Amino acid sequence: MSNNGNTTATYTVKTATFAPPPGGVFLQLILNKLYETPAANNCQLANETHWVTVANITNPKLYTPTDPQLGNPNITNPTPNEASVTLAPGETVYITLRVVNPTPAITPFNPLTSITPVTIPQAVNTQTVLSNPGATIFPPVTVPPLMITTATLLDGILGNSYSARIAVQGGNPGADRWSVSVGALPTGLSLNTATGAISGPLSATGTFTFTIQVKDTAIGTQFPQHTTSQSYTIHVVPPLSLASATLPGGTQGTFYSQAIVPAGGLSPVTISLIGGALPASLNFNNGTITGTPTGTGTSNFTVRAVDSSNPQQVFTQSYNINIVMPVQTVGNIFFITSPVNSVGGHVLSNSPITVRVTDNQEAVVPGAPVTISFNGTPPCSTAVLSGTLTQVTDQTGQASFNDLKIDRGQQAYALKAHAESHRQFRTERFRDFSHVQRRRFLRHEQFDSGARVPSGSQPAQREGVSRRGRVKSRWHGRADERGNLRSRHSYIRLDWKHA
Repeated sequence: MSNNGNTTATYTVKTATFAPPPGGVFLQLILNKLYETPAANNCQLANETHWVTVANITNPKLYTPTDPQLGNPNITNPTPNEASVTLAPGETVYITLRVVNPTPAITPFNPLTSITPVTIPQAVNTQTVLSNPGATIFPPVTVPPLMITTATLLDGILGNSYSARIAVQGGNPGADRWSVSVGALPTGLSLNTATGAISGPLSATGTFTFTIQVKDTAIGTQFPQHTTSQSYTIHVVPPLSLASATLPGGTQGTFYSQAIVPAGGLSPVTISLIGGALPASLNFNNGTITGTPTGTGTSNFTVRAVDSSNPQQVFTQSYNINIVMPVQTVGNIFFITSPVNSVGGHVLSNSPITVRVTDNQEAVVPGAPVTISFNGTPPCSTAVLSGTLTQVTDQTGQASFNDLKIDRGQQAYALKAHAESHRQFRTERFRDFSHVQRRRFLRHEQFDSGARVPSGSQPAQREGVSRRGRVKSRWHGRADERGNLRSRHSYIRLDWKHA
C-alpha cells in the first residue's frame, strides 16, 4: 500500500475472512517498509535502502466482512492482534500474510481465496466530520486491488491434454467468478468459472487469443464488487520432429549440401549439432550441412531441434553420412586373357578370363564392377552362361573370371564385358564344343589312312581313321587337288565318335 497524498497518515491493518481456517493452521501478519538512510560510498554521500519490519502480528484477529468493527481503526486496542503503520507522502508498506498448514493433504486450505488484508485509515476526512455532526464515523475500508497474477499461459501440443490455472489475488474475501470476455479458448478447452482452471484435449492447431475476466463478490456497502481482466495467447502446434530421417552419402572432393528440415513445433526452430562429428570439411548451420568433404568413411552425429513454444519442445535424432572415394570414369575395357575354343559344360579354356578397365586417360580404374554376358542372342538360343558373372576390378584395374561355363556347343559364341555403372563394353568371339555331340575344329587335319578331302567347294562326306580315332567328316570350303585346305583360317567341322 502506498501513500500518494501530500500528508502523512496512519493506517490500521486487519484481516477479513468468510470462514475461519481449519484447526492447526497458523497465521502471521507482517508489515515491512523500505527506508533510505544516508551512507558514504567512496567518499560520496549516497542513500542506502533498508528493508525494515514495522509490525509482526503472530495471531491476527479474523473479522467477518459483515462485522461492524471491521471498519473501526480501534486505535486504543490493547491486544496486539492488529497491525498499524504510518506512511509519509510517497512511502509504501508491504503487507504479507503468512500461512502455515502442517497437514495440507488432510486439511486443504487456500488463503488466497479465503483471507484478505483490510486497511482502515485512523483519520476521517474533515468534510465527512462536518457533514455528520455528533455521529460516530468509521473511515472507508480498503482491500488490496483485485489482480490476476498469471501473466502468460503455456502453449499446447496437438493431441495432448492441457491444464492450467489462472491465479488471482486481492479483492474482497469470498468466491470469485471467471469468464471469457473476449475471443475463444483453443478448440477442446473449457474454463471452470469457479476456479479459473482451463483444461481439456487440444484438438486443433492455431494461435488463439482471448481475454479472461474475474469478478469478486460484493459484501454490503463496505465491499463493493471489483472486476479485472487479462489477455492471453495460446499456440497449439503439432509435435516437433525432424522430417529428414536419413541423409544421403557423398563423394570425396564433391560439394555436399543437405538440409535437415523440422516438422511441427512453433517457428522459428533452432537445430544444433550436439554430439558426434560431421565428415571432415563439412559445416553445420542450423540444420544445413554444406562443404566439400576431404576424407572418406562414415561419420555419426546427433542433432537437437528446439522450437519457440512456451515451454519449448525439444527433439533429438541421430544421423550418419557416408563419404566414398570418387569413381573414375570408365573409358576403355580390354580382354587381357580371351576365351578360346572350349568344351561345353567345362570351364572355358584359357581361364581365368581377364578384363582390364581404364579411364579416358588410360589410367586403370579400381573398384569398377564388370559383368560378363553373351553379346546378343547366342548361336545356340538355349545356351546358358554360368559361373561368377560379375567381378570387381582390383588396384591394377583387372577383373578375373575363373569359372565361366557354356552348357551348349556351337560356333561363333561372343562374350561381352560390361562395366555396369558406365555402360562401356568389349566383346570377344570364340567357339565352344558340346560334350554331348563333340565338335572339333581342325586346321589342315588329314586322316591317318591317307585319305584326302576331295577338291572343290561342294559339300562332301568322308570316313576314315584320323590320329584321334575313326571319324565321319562333313566339311565346307575349298581344297586343292591333293585334298589340302588352301587357307589356314578355314576350319573343317568334324562330328566324331570313338570307334
